[in-house]
Amino acid sequence: MPRFTTLLQFLFLPVIVSPGLISAPVSTSPVETPVVRETRLRAELAALAEDDFSPAAEAARFELARLLVFKTEHDFSTAVALLEPLLERATAASTPDPDTIDHLQHTLGMAYAYTSREAEARALLDASCASAAFRLGPEHTETLTYRGNRATFLARIGETASAEAELRTIASIYHRRDPDSDDALHTRTQWMISLGRLGRWGEAETEIRDIINRRTRLLGPDHPDLSHQLNLLCWVLYSTNRAIEAIPLLEQLVAIRTRELGPHSSRTLTVRYNLATVYARAGRYADAESILRTDLAALQTRPAESHREAADYLFKLGELALYQNDPATAVAKLTRAQSLYLQPQNQSWRDREQRGLEKTRLLLARALFAHDDIEAARHTARDWLSQLEAQFNLHLAYTSEADRLAFLSQENPFDLPGTLGDPDLLARGSLRLKGLVLDSLLEDQRLARNADDPTTREILRAYQATLAASVSSTNDYTVLPVEGSPLEQLERELARRAVPLGIQRAALAAHPADLLASLSADAAFIDYLRYRHDVGQLVQEERYLALIGLPSGWKVVPLGSASAIDDAINRYHILVQRGGPIAWAQAVRRLTLDPVRAVLSEETKRLFVSPDGLLQNVAFASLPEDDVTRIAADRHVFVNITSGRDLLPRAHAPAKGEPLVLAAPLWSGELAALPPLPESIAEGEAITARFPSATLLTGASANAAALRQHPSPQVLHIATHTVSDPSPDLPLATRLRRTGLALAGEPGLLDTLQIAALDLRGTALVFLSGCKTGGGAIAHGEGVLGLQRGFARTGARALVLTLWPVADQDSRDFTTAFYAAYFATSDPVTALQKARENLRAKLSAQGLSSAELLRRTGAHIISVRH
Repeated sequence: MPRFTTLLQFLFLPVIVSPGLISAPVSTSPVETPVVRETRLRAELAALAEDDFSPAAEAARFELARLLVFKTEHDFSTAVALLEPLLERATAASTPDPDTIDHLQHTLGMAYAYTSREAEARALLDASCASAAFRLGPEHTETLTYRGNRATFLARIGETASAEAELRTIASIYHRRDPDSDDALHTRTQWMISLGRLGRWGEAETEIRDIINRRTRLLGPDHPDLSHQLNLLCWVLYSTNRAIEAIPLLEQLVAIRTRELGPHSSRTLTVRYNLATVYARAGRYADAESILRTDLAALQTRPAESHREAADYLFKLGELALYQNDPATAVAKLTRAQSLYLQPQNQSWRDREQRGLEKTRLLLARALFAHDDIEAARHTARDWLSQLEAQFNLHLAYTSEADRLAFLSQENPFDLPGTLGDPDLLARGSLRLKGLVLDSLLEDQRLARNADDPTTREILRAYQATLAASVSSTNDYTVLPVEGSPLEQLERELARRAVPLGIQRAALAAHPADLLASLSADAAFIDYLRYRHDVGQLVQEERYLALIGLPSGWKVVPLGSASAIDDAINRYHILVQRGGPIAWAQAVRRLTLDPVRAVLSEETKRLFVSPDGLLQNVAFASLPEDDVTRIAADRHVFVNITSGRDLLPRAHAPAKGEPLVLAAPLWSGELAALPPLPESIAEGEAITARFPSATLLTGASANAAALRQHPSPQVLHIATHTVSDPSPDLPLATRLRRTGLALAGEPGLLDTLQIAALDLRGTALVFLSGCKTGGGAIAHGEGVLGLQRGFARTGARALVLTLWPVADQDSRDFTTAFYAAYFATSDPVTALQKARENLRAKLSAQGLSSAELLRRTGAHIISVRH
């Protein structure tokens, strides 16, 4: 669902400049509202002679201009007309006052920004910030105010990377001084807006409620200065499907804004608009439409500078029409909104991300689909996808892994292409956006590693050291909650340093035709996608589909309801872990694999599978056929990949070392309670016997330090337990720190982030011999956030994992057969196939049931990056 629309006007509100900047301000009543003050000031100025340049007259002119720019936010042309001669006279004075000139330059710069005079705005804002920093110091309150306003300007013109860094710095300074100060709370609010735009709703809500509690304690529950934070909280509630909770807050806000600013001020209209938005979400369509039509009519009577806001109202009226099953009206409203967004902008802060246009195109495509104009819907969807890719490119330039994952989740990039079922649109979207976060993290490190700038390389070293740090050492920092962990800060800084702003990410330049050209005649790419399908009246149903890439082109196979498939997968997991009827596994095959195989030719033997959702937990190769003596691997070779980009050619570093095997570590501390693995030493010895140059580490020697001392071995085999925290809803960094491999020494756990710090860029194969080494939390479009992701970040080319527990003896037999085949072929995919066949043949001879055979022989999968 779309986010609050006119909150885009609110998302980066300027930091209000302190009053009394030129001489003595005109006195005001303590209960005088901004609207009343504006009226009074206009009357006072009208009574003055044009050549009255007395201090009182100049102060009145400046106060009105400042009020228009920072408080009532309208009539910016009048503000410019007042400020330009003020600045000219101040500069020409016999003894120019630098403080006055800075105030005037800064306020005029903001007025220019509101009228889209960006170059002039930047010049004045830069000049005032530099002057104040020189005169007063970079952390002086006045300098910080100027810096905050400049960050606001940069954010709204699309330089979000610079803005976010500046706001983070300012917030830290204010928080250090006094966390309850108005400046500290306001800047934290600005930062929370950025966090919300990234989709990190949980963190944003926690922080916003804390700010509201602090301000309520200081100001009281009905103070007008609470309105910004209350509006922001409503945005979070709306965006997390709790619109009904936002209704009383917004009704309260409308009353506050109306009292303070009048019924027709831009800020009153904003909260009225947002109230209409939550009314619509709550099904109060008549109430929503009444507000929207009334306020749209009022907007259209205003000067031209306000007319573009009409696009927001047309968008919302179009959305309202879709709620009420009137797609024809929706198309008309949204088409008009799109045309307004596309008009040249000569007013108010251009938003370079063009989110208003992006969300309008998204909804217009959905409306056209509901109106059965499929071709027009696809055309609009292509324009929408181009904008979305540009937004992703921008956000990858300054965000952390957690930020990027949240943004991907918020944008739901596969919903519209999946609903339309367009193969070309799906191929482009999936190839460029699936696995994008993982690829971008690897790209940041690769570019930083090769950077000429020594500071960038130093940041990379600090980042790698932070990844490799133990859990205890990463918890010793005192930071602003909104600021994130040191690891997140380094990820953001690395992105800023490594990738120049505006440079296109490599993943976003990938082309579907290149993927198809990479496929051999006997191969197919199977991309499973979980998405939300439009079923009418803005209701969506979770579904799966398969996008199939063949040398001859693309095909789309709908798979149906996600709930039915997920239910089948959950039963399948009961079967493979605790036992059950083999029919549960056959049901998964019929729902997910059979529809795909139906469109493949007999010549297609090798399937590169990119799973999504709970399909990450399915070992496709071992799914039983209707004849339970046979499995899917008897017809096809299965290879898992994160995204289609893993099939595209890429350069690989050579191996730096000989094969390395860690087996049967001597666990200590909390890990000492882990059950022993009696066959793992024999397993390790059998592997090293295949590779005479291999190093075998067991007992106390099988520790993390030894692993780091062997960078990029040709083959890395680790036989130990997997450790994970089952607690739900853990933050990403915490979850990754609590998932890892049990090794010797202290603290013993080699967690996922420490794994990501390993250098395995020349390693051809990593084999994790343990229980559920392929498990972890699932991020739609990004794979499993567990050991698999950690090793993918090391640069290793192939990874063998297990999806459920494997008995110690079975593990030894499997790995022995695997390495026999691998030593002969150097192909891990073929080796896995041979090992599975070998173990099935051995256990079948013992007369085991088909369900027991599946459980004991089917857990292993292989994931590759070409």
